[in-house]
Amino acid sequence: MPVEAGAGRGELLRAPRFWLIGFLYFCTICVQGFYASWFPTWLHEVHHVRLKDLGWLSSAPWAALYVSVLLAGVLADRLIAMGYGLRLVRTGPPVLALALSAGLLAVAGHVHGTAPALILMTGCLGAIGFVQVSLWSAVQDVSGRYTGFVTGCTAFWGSLSASLVPLGVGGIVTWSGGSWADVLLLPAVAAAAGAVGFFWLRPDRPLLDVKEHAGGI
Repeated sequence: MPVEAGAGRGELLRAPRFWLIGFLYFCTICVQGFYASWFPTWLHEVHHVRLKDLGWLSSAPWAALYVSVLLAGVLADRLIAMGYGLRLVRTGPPVLALALSAGLLAVAGHVHGTAPALILMTGCLGAIGFVQVSLWSAVQDVSGRYTGFVTGCTAFWGSLSASLVPLGVGGIVTWSGGSWADVLLLPAVAAAAGAVGFFWLRPDRPLLDVKEHAGGI
């Protein structure tokens, strides 16, 4: 009933892990949003990639992302079939992936040469595929009949992050007097924060109690 549904959403808003899911997706899109907004400019300004080469070079990390989401889905189903617990399956890969992304971003900001930088940046976005699959699967695991509401709220935080990242990167470049040396720190810190946050996700437990999670009957 509408009253029960409203009451359930109110309970969700008081659940810490509900906000944690939004935070995790915010951090994830902070990394991904850099590629969608500033990555081609970064290649041009830092590594002096010619404009005619930016198209195919900047698409390489996205190709890695497309492959990784497929691999992550297969891996998750395989681990479940092998008897591994839901908590390990949903949190292990994204923790490792975000930690890897943070490390690759930190190194990529200081390497010389277009090829090494592109390889590092491609690996970083490729790792994000494992985060995407794990997080959206966890949303379905913990949300019950409120999956639509939790999904919408999670997408909101991702969209907000995608809107703020271009502003943040532009602000860093402006504040540093036009230097691009520290711009990768923003997505790197976000990735590290997300890796830590995943330890508290607990996808094996519903956001609400068992009765409400099952439908309030």
